[in-house]
Amino acid sequence: MDEIKIKFINGPEYLLPDISYENFVKFFEFEGASDMAYDNYLKSKNMKEISDFDSQSIENDMGLVLTNKNRERVIIFKCLYDSGSEEAFD
Repeated sequence: MDEIKIKFINGPEYLLPDISYENFVKFFEFEGASDMAYDNYLKSKNMKEISDFDSQSIENDMGLVLTNKNRERVIIFKCLYDSGSEEAFD
């Protein structure tokens, strides 16, 4: 399975949420399936949704890093924040 990270140049990196069935059963059978349990799951695994970021939280270049350890392959995508729906967007 590929590991997908959100990585900022000279900044933090986060994993994209993995809510595969195995992880869902493992974590949520004890915690319950609520918004608070999901938020705790993300925090405990250093995960963030891409939609958690906005123009204020993206100060450096952001990229997605896909790593497949079985194939020894890494693919890096440079992301461009472009949201025409934000009033402060130039």
